[in-house]
Amino acid sequence: MQHKEFHFNFHQTKFFGQYWAPDKIKGMVVLVHGMGEHSGRYVHVAKKMVAHDFAVIAFDHFGHGKTEGKKGHNPGYDLVLESISKLIEEAVTVFGELPIFLYGHSMGGNAVVNYLLRKKKYPIKGAIVTSPFLGLAFEPPKWKLTMGRFLQKLAPSITMGNELDTALISRDKKEVEKYCQDPMYMIK
Repeated sequence: MQHKEFHFNFHQTKFFGQYWAPDKIKGMVVLVHGMGEHSGRYVHVAKKMVAHDFAVIAFDHFGHGKTEGKKGHNPGYDLVLESISKLIEEAVTVFGELPIFLYGHSMGGNAVVNYLLRKKKYPIKGAIVTSPFLGLAFEPPKWKLTMGRFLQKLAPSITMGNELDTALISRDKKEVEKYCQDPMYMIK
């Protein structure tokens, strides 16, 4: 299995990316991670796909992992969708014209679904979407929504914690512990 790290520039941001590839590639999976995560969390997924002759390419979103910029800051949802196009361009450059599959988890699942519905620029053969963030599990307090709209106008790059209950990310306690101890996760 070949593994390489790379960078690409988009919207005045230097993105971190990486890919894993088998010797003989029958298709490529473009992986889009979830909120507070980074591409390195998916090494086990990449290894499984490589074992079945699929290359996997991933990147760290705006404000995540090893991508430049303020942690937690996202300049806009449309730019998130465009960054997926940029990652697909990188994949085609690296692997050539092969079948393209998208894989998104959580927030990445939301981005993959919306990319397919609104921004699709490439022929996508299929999509894998796990635990997609399609709606809030609770209604945020009105004061928090009002404060968020106010702060968006006053200080658009302010970041706040995601209030994720890490005990709920997995039934595997070792996975939860690993998640909490990873310095690139944004859990607070």
